[in-house]
Formats: sequence, C-alpha cells, structure tokens
Amino acid sequence: MIKIAAVVAAVLALIIILSVIWGNALKRKAEESQNDSNDVGEQTSDKLNDDTPSNNKEQILPPSSYNAATVPVVNAGYITLSSYQGIDWGERAASLKGNGVSAVSLILYYDGGTLNFSSKTAQAMGFQDSST
Repeated sequence: MIKIAAVVAAVLALIIILSVIWGNALKRKAEESQNDSNDVGEQTSDKLNDDTPSNNKEQILPPSSYNAATVPVVNAGYITLSSYQGIDWGERAASLKGNGVSAVSLILYYDGGTLNFSSKTAQAMGFQDSST
C-alpha cells in the first residue's frame, strides 16, 4: 500500500513539474510573439513592399461605416402579361405609382406555366413547341 502511495505521489509531482515547465515555455513564446508584433512598425520600407502580410497598425482598415438607413428602399410590383386580356398601361402605371412602386417585374407566362413568348432556348430544351 505504501508503494502505491509513493508511486502516485511521484507521478503527481512529475505532472506538476512538467506543467510548470510547459507553462513557462508557453509564456515565453507568447511574450516573444507580442514583442515581434510590436517591432512590425519599425520595419524598413523594403520589407513592407514585399508580398508578405504584415500586422502594421497603420494598415488596418477602420470599422465599416455602413449605415442601413442610407440604403434606398425599392418597392416592387409585378404585371402579368397575358394574350387573353389587354392591359391598360396608363391605368396600371398610375395604380403602381400610387402604391409607391419604384420597380416592376413583367411575368411572361400563361397560367399553365407555358412561356408567353417564343423562345428558341425553351424550344431546344423541349419546354415549348416550335409552333408556339
């Protein structure tokens, strides 16, 4: 029993000693890294002109000045084009303008999903008859 306790105590002491040594090594490495980053500002212009990235504080970009309030808001509407009924463009434009619409999308399909215009691409892909 005494032998087991002695082995456990020796292992614990060894773990503690190794932890202290490892911690000191990490501390030295961190201090060296910090000193290296402080020396970046003292580099010569030849070294700054090469393609290697640097941590020079003068080259850090300022925080973004993006302001969401200055982005324009686009109110959009749509017009469905159909061969079945005509569109009174003046009335439709006045209606959209009255609703504050600043952009319009034209929908060029029939109700069944068939394109409302002749498209050679759609014909080549088999989505439209060549007689359409």
